Amino acid sequence: MKKFLLALTMVAGMMAINAQTTIWSDDFDDLDVSDWMLYDEDGDGQLWYPALLTGGDTPILTSVSWSGFPLTPDNWAVSPAIDLSGATGAELKWFVFASDPLYNLENYGVYVATENTVEAFMTAGELFTEFDLPSELTERTLDVSAFDGQTIYVAFRHYNVSDQFRIGLDNISVTADGGGEPVEYCDIITLDCAVEKIDGVTFAGIENLNTGCGTAETNDFTNMVANVELGGTYDMILDIEADPSFPDDNAFFFIDWNQNGTLDDAGEVYEVVMHTGTSGQYTVSVTVPEDAELGETRLRVGIAYNSGPAFEPIACPTVDNVTYGEYEDYTVNVSEGGEPVEYCEIITLDCAVEKIDGVTFAGIENLNTGCGTAETNDFTNMVANVELGGTYDMILDIEADPSFPDDNAFFFIDWNQNGTLDDAGEVYEVVMHTGTSGQYTVSVTVPQDAEVGETRLRVGIAYNSGPDFEPIACPTVNNVTYGEYEDYTVNVSQLGVGDVNNASFALYPNPVKDAFTVKLSSEFDAAKVAVTVTDLSGKTVKTFGASDSYNVTDLSKGVYVVTITDGKNTETKKIVKK
Repeated sequence: MKKFLLALTMVAGMMAINAQTTIWSDDFDDLDVSDWMLYDEDGDGQLWYPALLTGGDTPILTSVSWSGFPLTPDNWAVSPAIDLSGATGAELKWFVFASDPLYNLENYGVYVATENTVEAFMTAGELFTEFDLPSELTERTLDVSAFDGQTIYVAFRHYNVSDQFRIGLDNISVTADGGGEPVEYCDIITLDCAVEKIDGVTFAGIENLNTGCGTAETNDFTNMVANVELGGTYDMILDIEADPSFPDDNAFFFIDWNQNGTLDDAGEVYEVVMHTGTSGQYTVSVTVPEDAELGETRLRVGIAYNSGPAFEPIACPTVDNVTYGEYEDYTVNVSEGGEPVEYCEIITLDCAVEKIDGVTFAGIENLNTGCGTAETNDFTNMVANVELGGTYDMILDIEADPSFPDDNAFFFIDWNQNGTLDDAGEVYEVVMHTGTSGQYTVSVTVPQDAEVGETRLRVGIAYNSGPDFEPIACPTVNNVTYGEYEDYTVNVSQLGVGDVNNASFALYPNPVKDAFTVKLSSEFDAAKVAVTVTDLSGKTVKTFGASDSYNVTDLSKGVYVVTITDGKNTETKKIVKK
């Protein structure tokens, strides 16, 4: 989980000034490394990736030197840009371990540079290296004050090793001296919560369930962070126990949007349920103010018994104002988010002759669509899942006019997500100047520098006489008359859809929440297929026979390997369980 802090890390209660400012950190709690750059310099298809340790309690960033057979990795994991403007005494910290104490001679190096390229890191030189790693996560520190005042990238390189097992990293951070005073909050106190208590808090990535009755110390959950964006709306789900004999329990929470240390300013107080004796889950929708301060701030959740209709939520409990109930503290990280990318619209064309009959691409299979309108051809709810560097077949089924053989089929993918569909490298010609209907296939390789996340795929066929015709991304009544356009979505990820080896099946969606589907190539005998899911230690966690879909709802979050065999052919892929 990323933490971009604008000031010193907030501390619980009225504590002294911290001498260290956390400039940037990542603890990988969300198993999301989409803001890191991952380089596979040895070209074996293996990268650094997020995973959960056996038992599912600790998220790490990991790279392997053995995966059923020896590997010789040269894998780079490069952090997002870290701004050290105004910083002094910058220090890099991380935790490292080898997952098997009998195979712990993993070798890695740490690099820092002001540009995010392998060449820049090699030029800057290795600042730290070790190969005999501890078997438990152990902290390391590195002085990077030479880069004070600059914007840097930190790289971890797993290399010069083979046939060990796995290296893991966690809690990577860059800190610096100085900074202003942290925001200070009134303390929570230990209350009598034998009856009134908080059993669960779920909010924007926080999922703290079955907490039961705690103390002021055990209810400091400020290490749990909810990530929200300005203007975004999120559900707060609060699970409470109330007293049916004295139905005057009140549940509420506070978020210090202006980060001034006062939790109950206007717009910061949320009543969940008031004057109740009914236990259970309650949900309140929270919209982040557009003028909220960016960075980390305090979330305080409370339940309190207090008789009388005039009771109002109390942000700072004391022995004089609250006796029965419970309070818990959390952290909320506010970011700007991004404006949605806007695309030129498709229009309704005359597609009585020239039309798109089918689109198949990386999990999308939209067949026999026939002639549609601008409205019916909006298929952006259909998502193709691809990964950086992966190669996928686009199969386009078209109808063309043999009487006027000048039909052109093409598509666009906005890899840089700038809203322009026909930048260099984003235009694909399927077949040009044809009158022949049928299926056409084009191989698509995802650029290594494509933006991660969802983007637009636009498929088109257009009649246009003349040898100089070029694919038109934005059709208008002036440039296209006959033909058809369709819009889809492409989701670009760094891990999951790509091969563990040169697989001949597609697996989607990936990441998966509930169930995944497998699309087999003709090499497999579908009736004889068996599917096995293993964790990264090689332990089998699921087995299936041939099916339309495979349910993995009960698996913990993490990375797994899916193996498919029909007794003759065997292939594997990685999958991320959300």
